[in-house]
Amino acid sequence: MILREITTGDSKFLYELYINRDEKDQITKIEFEGQKKFVDDYLNKSYEHPFESWLIIEIDGKQAGSLTLNKKNNELGYWLDKKFQGKGMGTKAVKQFMELHNKSNYTIRSRIENKKSQRIAEKMGFKLTRY
Repeated sequence: MILREITTGDSKFLYELYINRDEKDQITKIEFEGQKKFVDDYLNKSYEHPFESWLIIEIDGKQAGSLTLNKKNNELGYWLDKKFQGKGMGTKAVKQFMELHNKSNYTIRSRIENKKSQRIAEKMGFKLTRY
């Protein structure tokens, strides 16, 4: 498994990763062109872009997921393609991501029903603080 910076070429994968999430986890409905602009804004280091860091998770040379770090509150975001879930890869990727950024604290937000996301957070030592 490797973590690497996103590229413009990842826009399609990131869009598919987003639209294949549970609808309740899709914060805003987007079209591909909107996703591509969001990626381009990040790559162009737009001041308004919310992410400090955005990486692709690759497993055996295949795009497997994405990791983000929000500028405002050190909120971690992680998304793993369903083909790669349940194998410990999400936890391993989040751990590496946190080691790369070395912040004094992080936050993670998930729906109460998203037990897979919560398991990763719990494995990393996070505690549920509110619903």
